Amino acid sequence: MTSFPIPPPTSIDTLTTAIQNSLTLSSTEPDSLTAVRIEKTRVFSNKSRIDNSRAKPKSNRFGPLAGSVFFFPLLQGWWEGTRGGWR
Repeated sequence: MTSFPIPPPTSIDTLTTAIQNSLTLSSTEPDSLTAVRIEKTRVFSNKSRIDNSRAKPKSNRFGPLAGSVFFFPLLQGWWEGTRGGWR
């Protein structure tokens, strides 16, 4: 069995290893990912407390009146007009 010689690394191989080495962090480095997580402070939002203290919206008393007086007669006129009443 003959062994083939290992080709020298190409520029793509060296670039790939450089990128892989830069993306991995060793745990002995002071700037490791765990050190960043420990020093990170959490910020909490007051949005839920503000939303709970806000006044609830009141029901619209104009809605039923607008339906029976304005919208449904308008819809009925359109319906009759499309069925041949405009000729």
